[in-house]
Amino acid sequence: MAPRSFARAKKNITAIYKLPAHSRFHRQFVRQFFRSQCELILQTLAIILGGRAVEIRGQEILGEQLRTACARKKGVVMITAHLGSWELCGKAI
Repeated sequence: MAPRSFARAKKNITAIYKLPAHSRFHRQFVRQFFRSQCELILQTLAIILGGRAVEIRGQEILGEQLRTACARKKGVVMITAHLGSWELCGKAI
């Protein structure tokens, strides 16, 4: 990450979470944030470039429920957990 982007991210973390900028917890939080982002990038690249499969569970049930809602001309609200690299959904679809 470019130094300017790193500084901007640190500033945003400080503003959003209201953490004292020079506290030990702030430094740990920033370090964990960037470590997590790096892991997600590496996982995404490994799957995209390495050809590993992305597993989506419950796709058939979801499809059935969406078709039913569409047939009834009903709207659908979908809520999901954010576990892992959501960018990989595009590869799976």
